[in-house]
Amino acid sequence: MDQLIQLFRKLNLSEPLITDIQSRIKMLSVAKKTRLLSPGQLQENFYFVSEGIVRSWVTSGEREWTKAFYSPGSFLVSYASVLLLNKI
Repeated sequence: MDQLIQLFRKLNLSEPLITDIQSRIKMLSVAKKTRLLSPGQLQENFYFVSEGIVRSWVTSGEREWTKAFYSPGSFLVSYASVLLLNKI
């Protein structure tokens, strides 16, 4: 969490805003190969990688392609999900 708070301070967010955001953060520790989102599922949360590596991929039939790797300090956000959730 410290890494995330430092990032907010680098972005010059106010301390009250940082405190508010911090109160809404839920730390999640996941095991290797845990799927955060299933195909067709809307992402309702934002994720911040504090340690380890996260891989995103797409599938078509039997084939699978890696889209991206996320390292510590990265945010995981499905912009399509954000847009769709705001329309609901």
